[in-house]
Amino acid sequence: MASKKKKQKKARKKKSHLNIKNVSLPQLINHGKQFLEAGRARDAISSLKLAIKKGAPTDDINPMLFRAYLLRESQLRQKGMNVEANSIHCQAATFMPAYDKLSDMDLIAFMKCASIEDFISAYNRYIGENSRSSAIEQYLAGQLLIYRQWDMLDNLDERVPLKK
Repeated sequence: MASKKKKQKKARKKKSHLNIKNVSLPQLINHGKQFLEAGRARDAISSLKLAIKKGAPTDDINPMLFRAYLLRESQLRQKGMNVEANSIHCQAATFMPAYDKLSDMDLIAFMKCASIEDFISAYNRYIGENSRSSAIEQYLAGQLLIYRQWDMLDNLDERVPLKK
């Protein structure tokens, strides 16, 4: 009985996968957005990658792919699959938008798994392109309190009040 259900599920999955390949480019992008909003990171990644293969402008797709990979990374970490999550984190880095187009929440999500040194370095580059972010600075202050790495404050940009 279980074998029969497994075959039926496999057939449905194969059929839906074939349908995605026949979808137009705007529909693929829309599907990717919907999957991302629904928390279906794997489906969003496959739709958006297929959109790139079909010629979608990467400037529009890469930020969505970045968010999809970050979502997938957090899903894997929740399951305790840290090695796989680290791999996905590296893939997310390849789709990371330029700092002037990066939101505060995207940078925090990306930096949650990075070392404090990498976080400070990224935040210094971020404020080079954007204004300071109280949300990011609060998160950074929390990380400094948790890990007690006060010497890292020396690497922080002069404009950040935490350094004072």
